[in-house]
Amino acid sequence: VAHPTLYSYFLARNLPVSDTTKMELLSCSTTYHRLQKEIHIMNNMVEIKCANCRQSLANSSVIFSLSSEGSVGAYVNANGFVHETVTVKRLNEHAVILYPAAPSTDQCWFPGYAR
Repeated sequence: VAHPTLYSYFLARNLPVSDTTKMELLSCSTTYHRLQKEIHIMNNMVEIKCANCRQSLANSSVIFSLSSEGSVGAYVNANGFVHETVTVKRLNEHAVILYPAAPSTDQCWFPGYAR
């Protein structure tokens, strides 16, 4: 890696971890310490879980990136709600997706996918 410091910040921004963990990574006093923590996280990352119910949704090996920005995206809708997304190739066979309300096309970033 040509620029370890920049890479460590890229990882901190793009790893699918909680905001608290991201803040811990960003507050590391050295690049070395930040990279050590990030490597530890990646070595222990086996599955992607729902942030609310902790249900296992996908294996971390199926994460992929849709853009050069990384595999994690954060979107803010018109009401100020932040939606953090991660893209995966497939869900676990027994993953159950529950909607708290009926899907809606209001404020949808992906036309045709509010089903």
